[in-house]
Amino acid sequence: MNLKSIADAIAAQIGTVTVNGQSATATASLPNTVSSVALVVYPPTGSLEVGATARRDDVYDFPVRLLRDPLNVPARTDELYAWFNALRDLIEANVDLNLAYVSYAQPTSLRMAIDGQRYGDSLYDVVEFIVTVRVNEHVSTVAV
Repeated sequence: MNLKSIADAIAAQIGTVTVNGQSATATASLPNTVSSVALVVYPPTGSLEVGATARRDDVYDFPVRLLRDPLNVPARTDELYAWFNALRDLIEANVDLNLAYVSYAQPTSLRMAIDGQRYGDSLYDVVEFIVTVRVNEHVSTVAV
């Protein structure tokens, strides 16, 4: 199991998204700065479990955040909804991410906010999905 491979697979699943003429390509390698729009898979939080059968049964939450440079407030709100609509189907399209050790990867929560995410020294509008990933694999290094 490789967490960076899971993050890269989530980003690949999303790919490039275009909304109202503005495009963003998902990445799991966080950029140094955000120019006008960024689509980033953040490192996860999660719970770890290795059972008596030497199987890893972890659950991870990967934040997927679309960060936008602000416009006027009415347009900003409409854009948040448009990005949500464009992203959700892409995130749900492949529940195992084509990784043998992934049982499922699915969005489990949402956050949309104006000036809702700090990145570097700036505040950005954000559409955030939490993608919950369950991993299940045999672990040969576990002694039972």
